[in-house]
Amino acid sequence: MKKKLGFMIALVLLLGGSALAFAWWDNLDETQSENIVLGEGVRISVSEDTEGEARLLVPAGSFYADFEDDYTTEYVFTYTVSMENPLEPGYKASLNISVDGWNVSSPALDVLQYTIEENGTTATDESLTITDAFSSEGETYTITVRISIAGEPGEGDEQAVYDALVGGLEFDVNFSVTDPVEE
Repeated sequence: MKKKLGFMIALVLLLGGSALAFAWWDNLDETQSENIVLGEGVRISVSEDTEGEARLLVPAGSFYADFEDDYTTEYVFTYTVSMENPLEPGYKASLNISVDGWNVSSPALDVLQYTIEENGTTATDESLTITDAFSSEGETYTITVRISIAGEPGEGDEQAVYDALVGGLEFDVNFSVTDPVEE
């Protein structure tokens, strides 16, 4: 009897440890970082492609997100943005960031959401402008773009959403600096 009880306890601990390991793994995100160097009045567009990512994007709270180690609930792209040369003293310029150019179609596009973050400032589904971001002091910014699924796909759309995301998705992250103006 004691052997059976000991075996059952060992089995519960083993399975519980496995579930905990999967839960920990699911908290990991797919992450990519780049350095972007801008000039005055310049626009740079970085085309991102998740086709090569090791983990497929799935909705948070779904069966797959809870139990599979080859799925993720979020892609994270980080950019360090700076000016090629500081502006002349007495001048300033703003930095604009936007996300567009999605290659996925409805219904996958309908459930995708993204945020653009910089130093505590977050923009959701729109562009982010950092007013007077650059001056003669040559500031540097860390911009984070997070891509996730905004919830469960609609009834009957699940397969179409997963099929669209299996091949990866493409989108553009745009950085532009306004023409310098006098302070």
